[in-house]
Amino acid sequence: MGEKAQPAAVSPADREEEQRKKVAAVIAEKMSVLALGAPGVDRLSRRAVADPGRKKKMRKPAKGVRVSIKDEAIRMNIHIVVDFGKSIPDIARKIQNEAKSLIQREYPDYTLSAVNVWVDGVRFDAASMAYRREAIDTLRDLKEAHPQ
Repeated sequence: MGEKAQPAAVSPADREEEQRKKVAAVIAEKMSVLALGAPGVDRLSRRAVADPGRKKKMRKPAKGVRVSIKDEAIRMNIHIVVDFGKSIPDIARKIQNEAKSLIQREYPDYTLSAVNVWVDGVRFDAASMAYRREAIDTLRDLKEAHPQ
């Protein structure tokens, strides 16, 4: 009978890379939940799915969180859509602090090198749209009253 093919030996470097990918996926999942819990975040953006220079997309396009690990340093890119009228710097700071706490608490062997929060859009509700229309009308009236 024929001999069974032996599975190829996995190198320690390949094992480490696979472990990093698993850790990155778990961190991305946890950061998705934490980012969505930040006051003023409407949703995660799908912008994180495309990687410049790559034609493939991530498997879970709705996540909005990319995590990469290199030499025990974690880098995050979090893409969000915020509610109109909320302070973007406060929202970004809250998400960055959540990321820092998560890594310090659950992954002490890693360091956090960057947490980039990208605001890919602003959600306007009916009240904010009315306010916006009113502001535009006021500006138009001022321009008509004081032509240059």
